[in-house]
This record gives sequence, structure tokens and C-alpha cells, in this order.
Amino acid sequence: MALSGGPVAVVNDPFVQRYGMAANVELATTRAASFELRAGWFPDLGELDYRAITKQIVSYNQVYPDISRLGANGQLAIRITPVQGYVGPLRLSYGWLFGIGACHTRDDLEILFQAESPTYLATERQWHPAGVYGVVVDVSGERVGVRIRYQGFSYLEVVGSTTVEMKNNVMVAPELVWWL
Repeated sequence: MALSGGPVAVVNDPFVQRYGMAANVELATTRAASFELRAGWFPDLGELDYRAITKQIVSYNQVYPDISRLGANGQLAIRITPVQGYVGPLRLSYGWLFGIGACHTRDDLEILFQAESPTYLATERQWHPAGVYGVVVDVSGERVGVRIRYQGFSYLEVVGSTTVEMKNNVMVAPELVWWL
């Protein structure tokens, strides 16, 4: 069994920067397979989340993007690490994870000038089922280690009660791992 956690960044959203924290509980059935339960939280920083391009297209081009902020997520996944090796006392491993999850999002209705629209308010905050997949690299000693996680988190989102969008957040997370 292991506990792990650390910062998380959503790296592929063109309009907002999303940074948060995540924590894992992992149950290793063998050295090559484990189950993990993960939860993450991403604070809403308002306009401080906007990337430079978002400010530019709103201010200069009068284009208003559909911004949906990831607020929280959770997942249950299996992690398979078939590639393992040792360098002195350190164990190096590389593997994949696959699973299911859920996330909570909030649409930025102010930027769309839809803060009073009943059609948009109906889908402003949503929970979504999600698919989870990714790559994991571990470097660990007897009790502690570090992990780099590069994973996709895919879900469907309804915008303005009329449009369905496919979202695929790519997350990068360095983590500290403590084996119990």
C-alpha cells in the first residue's frame, strides 16, 4: 500500500491555466500491478487563470471563448508497470494506467455575457463521468520515491444546454510516494 500526492497542472487548455493538488491511495497486488484511488482539487482564480492569449482575443479581437474550469476530479484506475529495473538501491519502473473517473466543471458565464441566461445557468456547474489513461514513471527506494504522471482525462460537457463538447484534459503531476 502507498500514499502519494503533489501538484497537478492541466497543460493543454489554450484559454486557462489550471493548477491544483492531488492525493492517491494505492493498493499494490504485485510489483507490476496496482489499483489506485485518486482525488484532485483545482482552485478557481477567476481572471488570474486566463492565459495571455485569452486576454488578447477578448480585449483586442472581441472574441469570447467558451471557458470551462476543472474544479475537482477523482479516479479509480489500475496501474500496470511491466518495465522495471534496479540501479543500486533504487527501483525504476515505467507503466500505464487505465480507469474511470468523474470531474466537476464550472463554465465562465461572465466572459460569454450569459451570467443571467437560464439556458446557460442550467449547465454552468456539472459533474461528468470520465475515462482515464496515462503513463507513469517511478523512481523509488525502500519506503519513499518520486513519480511522474502524464495522463489524459476525457469527458463530455454540455455548454449552454445545447452544445456537447468533448474535453480531453492532459495532466502532468510530479508526486512524492510513501510506501507503507
